[in-house]
Amino acid sequence: IQQYISDLKRASEENRQLFIDSIEMIAAAVDAKDPYTKGHSSRVSQYSVILAREVGLDGQEVEKVQSSATLHDVGKIGVDDRVLQKPGVLTDEEFEIMKRHTIIGFEIVRQVQQLADTLPGIRWHHESLDGSGYPDGIKGDEIPLLVRIIAVADTLDAITTDRPYQAGRDFPTALQILKKHAGIRYDPIVVDALHSAYAKGYLRKFEKRRHA
Repeated sequence: IQQYISDLKRASEENRQLFIDSIEMIAAAVDAKDPYTKGHSSRVSQYSVILAREVGLDGQEVEKVQSSATLHDVGKIGVDDRVLQKPGVLTDEEFEIMKRHTIIGFEIVRQVQQLADTLPGIRWHHESLDGSGYPDGIKGDEIPLLVRIIAVADTLDAITTDRPYQAGRDFPTALQILKKHAGIRYDPIVVDALHSAYAKGYLRKFEKRRHA
């Protein structure tokens, strides 16, 4: 019986790892479409896990955040490469096309029942506390904590990595920018958690990697 239980646990862990690896493979394939955002999904996932733990979420909730953050940009697979890879600022029309990645990703992933927990982060990671975000314009408490975490992590990576239209900023500058918009676009509790994580050195390896 003990052997049987042990085998079940091992099989369960192997299936779980296969599930995680599959998610990461999909995210890597999406990131590969845009040379400027290589590794973006992985970094956002790692930042999100740090923030989730910092705000006190339990292990199961942290795993949900991790999976959702990893897949948050999966809808970009359906965005025209001419828009996705444009080496410059998008026109209003192109931005409207880009914004559709939230809906595209939602429609793709909702077909997989096991990924239901990731859907809010995929659809709403560009929503804002004040209701000015997209695609649905939800605001305040309508935005789940999981989504608020991913939004901060996503913005941190966007600010600190080089893009065609702007050079990446350093981490202290990024933290100040997020602080400036806390309570307006971003959850102030999550932004405070980011400052706390930075002060504790949890982001140091990412900062060193960026300098390198």
